[in-house]
Amino acid sequence: MKNLSYFLTITLASLTLLSLSSCNSGDLEAESSKSAQALDEPTQTQPSTSTNLTSQTSPKKSEKPTATPPVLKEATAPTNTIPINIYRVDSECSNLVAEPVTVPLDGAVEAAVAKTLEMQSGFELPLNYRVTVDPDYQIAVIDLRVPPSSRRSLYSLSACEQFTLFQTLRETLTGNPDLKIQDVYFTNLGEDLVL
Repeated sequence: MKNLSYFLTITLASLTLLSLSSCNSGDLEAESSKSAQALDEPTQTQPSTSTNLTSQTSPKKSEKPTATPPVLKEATAPTNTIPINIYRVDSECSNLVAEPVTVPLDGAVEAAVAKTLEMQSGFELPLNYRVTVDPDYQIAVIDLRVPPSSRRSLYSLSACEQFTLFQTLRETLTGNPDLKIQDVYFTNLGEDLVL
């Protein structure tokens, strides 16, 4: 009987240890599954965060290409222009005053003539013109044409008006080295203009 009681005690002790160990392993499994979930949750939230970041950056990427072409067009325009000084007469009609402008590289001489004539305030003579450039001799010929219906002609210009018309054009064309003009001649309907 002693053996039986010894056997029962050992069996009971073994069962108790087994039950305790199974309880602990259940708690350990529960804790380890909670830890695994906790580890998995940040991993699951990280991709959703990166997905959010990707979705947030996606509109910026789609906005960027639409914003780029106008910038390129604006940046391209200044490379096709050159800075020059346009000359106008001062208020006393005695000196020339330079004003910086930009003109297109193609047709720079013609654009300089047009801008110079635009800047002449108070000049009341309807005037058409044609510009011819001889690049070998660096000479510009400006053929001035007053419409037949005009009340005035080039020969009726006052001294100040002559200075305004001829000197501003001559100084604008010869005073800007980028235009490569050494001399300017004026004609009236193809004939030399003598005032």
